[in-house]
Amino acid sequence: MCELSKEDEKLASEIAENIKNIKKGDWKFLFCQLPEFKMIPKFMKPPEDKENSKTKNVPFGRKAVILILGALNDYRVRDNCYWKKFYKAINENVRTLHGLKISLREVYCGKDTNEQEKKRLQKCKRMEKFLKSQLAKELWETKDIDYFINNFDTIWLKLSMCMDNSPLSKTILLAIKDLALLIFLHDRDFPRSRCFNEVGIAVDRRIRRFTESCLDRENLRDEEIQRFWRKVREKVSKVSPNVTWVHLDTLIWHVASSRNQGCILENKENLKKVIRELFKSNEQ
Repeated sequence: MCELSKEDEKLASEIAENIKNIKKGDWKFLFCQLPEFKMIPKFMKPPEDKENSKTKNVPFGRKAVILILGALNDYRVRDNCYWKKFYKAINENVRTLHGLKISLREVYCGKDTNEQEKKRLQKCKRMEKFLKSQLAKELWETKDIDYFINNFDTIWLKLSMCMDNSPLSKTILLAIKDLALLIFLHDRDFPRSRCFNEVGIAVDRRIRRFTESCLDRENLRDEEIQRFWRKVREKVSKVSPNVTWVHLDTLIWHVASSRNQGCILENKENLKKVIRELFKSNEQ
């Protein structure tokens, strides 16, 4: 594997220096601000939240299947309403995979979805493929969160097989990332997973644009982008070993979405200032 240039190595060190000081509570805040968790309905939240007593009747497996399905079709979304529409369509009393499919038919298969016909049909087929799979059936009936923690890598690989996608494809990594976050937000540690330690960040348009701006280069290959962020994580992990690519992916998503992103892209030394801006509403 090629080494980074001295300039890129220096930038990776600067970014790592700022990231390693982010506290666990701040990471949780960032996770909760992702669209799929910021808009999450009450019945999907942890039962420990006393305001959400109905959650006690929803097995963790059902929450996992719902979130995984949403992530599998979270691509080429033109607006920020995808997760809002997704959750709104689901009845909290849904008891079967068929019932879930009926609830989401209009979201993915309806002609008023404002999506191109080809993409609409593709998402409808992906929904049906996942919900008809043996994996979805097994997860739906599983109540014990420990099953998901202990079999995390197996679920990751089975999901890629049942969807006929690479384990490293964007939507598979997004789905497995969201499953890990669902576990974390139920007050459990991240699963000890080969996925988190060996896999690079899933490169989408946002991460590509952000990384190319940081490195002041265009047309970077996915491998080059992943190599840079792998180096950042390697440097961070020397001080904060629990920081995974899930953390980095989440942070990049927020920074790249920030109104202040120009500040970080044009003046790399201001990264710390931008990160602090992200936490303002958490501190108030």
